[in-house]
Amino acid sequence: MNTYITYCVAVLIACLGAALSYVEFLDDIDWFARSGSLIVIVGILYTILEFYEHQYDHKTLKRQAPNLFADIKHEHKHLDEKKVKIWKENAEELEDDFKNSIEKTTMKHEGIFLMTGTFIWGFGDLLFKF
Repeated sequence: MNTYITYCVAVLIACLGAALSYVEFLDDIDWFARSGSLIVIVGILYTILEFYEHQYDHKTLKRQAPNLFADIKHEHKHLDEKKVKIWKENAEELEDDFKNSIEKTTMKHEGIFLMTGTFIWGFGDLLFKF
């Protein structure tokens, strides 16, 4: 799921909730607070979709990696088996670093959505009561 789209949806939900609270739609000023709960849901959906997308990418990479190593061995017959093994270990290390980087980024955005949504959910009604 695209991060920018997710942030735009969250901001749109917050703006819509603020507007509905401002005009007291259905004689209720708690729409902004309710929008916080929707932002939490958007954050959870973002995390779930990112998790499955990265799992799919990881499985695809694992499935194609053996073929890649076989192709390298076949095309470069003069390469020493030891060098290919070192390259394979370095590739696996880079793959793990990439996976950890993606997980950290996803967790950062998840935290932003969940904390912001929870804060609005809990205190959003106070903005329109003063």
